[in-house]
Amino acid sequence: MENLQEILSSIDMSQHTMDHITIACMDGRFFGPVVHYLLDRGLIGHTDVFFAAGSQQNFLSDEFKAFALKQIELSRKLHDMKTVTLVAHWDCGAYGGNKALGGGDEERAKYADDLEAAKQVIAAKFPDLEFELVLAKPEGNKVDFQKIA
Repeated sequence: MENLQEILSSIDMSQHTMDHITIACMDGRFFGPVVHYLLDRGLIGHTDVFFAAGSQQNFLSDEFKAFALKQIELSRKLHDMKTVTLVAHWDCGAYGGNKALGGGDEERAKYADDLEAAKQVIAAKFPDLEFELVLAKPEGNKVDFQKIA
């Protein structure tokens, strides 16, 4: 993997297209791992980013749905975005964390169900978009990114 500083300095600032939008939780524990996930996939400089507590949960909330969908709309309109990557993570405080969800199969199922539900909300408004649903799970000092769909 190239040096992050080299990659960042090589971004063409006159480019006004982004193929992706990455939507992830604002939890700072996962910021670095999400950046590395994007680096590994060659998406730095090719993805808009939207960090918000609970990421996918925003599309399922009456309070935040319009704002979250507006981010998708703007990414499409301004940057010709075609793919949405939704990233959920274990122990998400917006859900009450492991204490509320148990940390096992039930927690995984809740995040997977909500990722799929968020995808359906977005797809209902923007049916031509492609999706990648990802669950980030801490494994010691590393984070494993598991594709849900």
